[in-house]
Amino acid sequence: MFKEFYQSIDSSYTEEVIDKLSSFGDDPATGNRSAGSKACTMAAKYLYNKFEGIGLTNVHLDDFIVNGWTFNGANLKYIDNLGKANKIVLGGYATNFVVNNKEFKIVDGGKGTLKELESLGDINGKLVLISTLNTYYDYWVNFPSYQAYLKGAAGVIVAATHNIPFDDILISNDILVPSYCKTLSISIGDANKLKSLIKASVDNEISVTLNAESKVLPYQTSYNVWGEIKGKTDEVIYLMAHYDGYYHSYFDDASGVSEILGIAKALINSFYDNKKTIRIIAHGAEEWGKGYTPFDWAAGAYEQIMHIHPEWPEKAFALINIDGNFPITNERNYIIYTSPELFNFVKNNTSNMLSEIPNYNFNIKYPVPLPYEDFIYQKSGIPAITAGDDFENSLYYKAYYHSSADSKGAGFDIETHKLIQCLYGSILIYLDNLSIRPMDFHTRFVDLKNSFDLTHVDNNLIHLINRLCFYSKQLTYKIKNINSNNYTYSDFNYELNQKLYKLYKIIQDNFLAFNYSLEIVFPHSVSQNNLSLLSNAINALKNKTESLEDIVNNYILEIDLNYLVFDYDKTVYNFMANRYSYGSENTFGEKMYLNPNEDLYDVAHSLKSKYNEVSPNVNKEIDMLTTAYNNQTEYYKKTLNKEFEAGCKILKYIKYILEDITLLH
Repeated sequence: MFKEFYQSIDSSYTEEVIDKLSSFGDDPATGNRSAGSKACTMAAKYLYNKFEGIGLTNVHLDDFIVNGWTFNGANLKYIDNLGKANKIVLGGYATNFVVNNKEFKIVDGGKGTLKELESLGDINGKLVLISTLNTYYDYWVNFPSYQAYLKGAAGVIVAATHNIPFDDILISNDILVPSYCKTLSISIGDANKLKSLIKASVDNEISVTLNAESKVLPYQTSYNVWGEIKGKTDEVIYLMAHYDGYYHSYFDDASGVSEILGIAKALINSFYDNKKTIRIIAHGAEEWGKGYTPFDWAAGAYEQIMHIHPEWPEKAFALINIDGNFPITNERNYIIYTSPELFNFVKNNTSNMLSEIPNYNFNIKYPVPLPYEDFIYQKSGIPAITAGDDFENSLYYKAYYHSSADSKGAGFDIETHKLIQCLYGSILIYLDNLSIRPMDFHTRFVDLKNSFDLTHVDNNLIHLINRLCFYSKQLTYKIKNINSNNYTYSDFNYELNQKLYKLYKIIQDNFLAFNYSLEIVFPHSVSQNNLSLLSNAINALKNKTESLEDIVNNYILEIDLNYLVFDYDKTVYNFMANRYSYGSENTFGEKMYLNPNEDLYDVAHSLKSKYNEVSPNVNKEIDMLTTAYNNQTEYYKKTLNKEFEAGCKILKYIKYILEDITLLH
């Protein structure tokens, strides 16, 4: 069955899909197919026809409401030092910025920190040039954009870079601030030309003329496109990607959409006799689609699984999301991310195939990182396998991510493109031929056990976690034993999969949280880490074992959002902190922050003011940190109690499943 599938992969067809999908754009100069825009709607309707054209059945165009963004282009005109008129093409962010040949003064705001903006004096009504911002190592654009807005700036124009800098590309990302924080994108090369002119000017500013048409509107419509290869049962394997994108987005994620179409087409054309229903879905509004929230991306996936089809998880077997492993020339380092419970399944069932392609390095890791849209599917009870990449070491992410260089001109490797279809199609076929979800719950509970600082945990919880590890290992063994036999459909197997779904959902409901570095962690880990940092800070202050500067840098700035305290004012700090706690409703991040940000803004500034004192009195700061320590202690105790209650419930349910397997299988 694998041979016939491989032979049916039609890379010419899928390349044509990428070419066409990446051609949809609202701005003739830069592209851009964003949520609720004309270009994105055209792309959705194109895909609907393609889904039907390859033979998928039950094809749907599910509509949902988003904050729509349409970027029809922007440019900036200026006079250089030779008196010559120049025009710069700009990129967009999801903000409202509409002007027609309007003259502005533009100033150089450095990286847009509070200190740099205050050094400019009055920036009211002026454009602020921000450069060069590496969002991996500096800040996301939301912080300088909002700070400049508070200072009265007419808008910011941002030159961003990746780890491999290109002077001539535009980079955009999700904005994470309200749409009234007017923001545009500029290349490093053009930014440097403006910076030179600003520096040479008498008043450290120059006149420019701006044209921009970037509109964010509420209550716009976006679409998710899906269809099926009907199976013999109503259990479902999901195969997904997203079709919206910044600029032309040839790779992210037009290539992924073409690959899920290619896999589906090859399955149909090879007459593969699938047992389970295979549901193909292309989401809209993945890059952006929600305004005024720190979780403004993955809106299409959220709407699909939470509002349009909340019944899907119960019968879902697993999902595969192709939003990475981009087939760009010379890229050979890839990651296959998985839910913890599917890690061993993927590792065991890809080893032979991966050994046959030694020129590629596929690293299998868990969990799936937060940026991927399948998080909300996982949270809802569907385990995931995600084609992803290392954000720091991937060639694509080091050079082309979310940029105007994400085009076919960057180099399209058709052999890698075909390989990705073979690999994930094979994983899908392996899943389809299993009777039981190949879930290894033991992996998660071992990680849970290792995540605790045992000096703060009572024996009852330790004993409970040990029992969870023991019984989950027994369950994993039982699942493997059933799956070692040939596929069979039975009422028992179907009911067992339903129980495994319920078990997984209970775990997801009780053992997932975000920290302020946007990592997925166990709920207790956030306050536990903060307690350690606060304890170290308090002891170092009391015992005078470290300088005040080291205490602040090594401990205080590492707690929650306190890395912002010296670069932005208290209004920005509070705004961002409150949005995580209270601004995440109706997003995938809802209720993922269990505790509010621990506000150490004032204590950090107070300690900084004493850096140069010979014998500083820090009793006040010790008291402030002790209050924070007490806060975190309460959070920690509360979280441990919840985890203990959930663990007891999970243990009881695992034992119930084991008893059923023993009696009936």
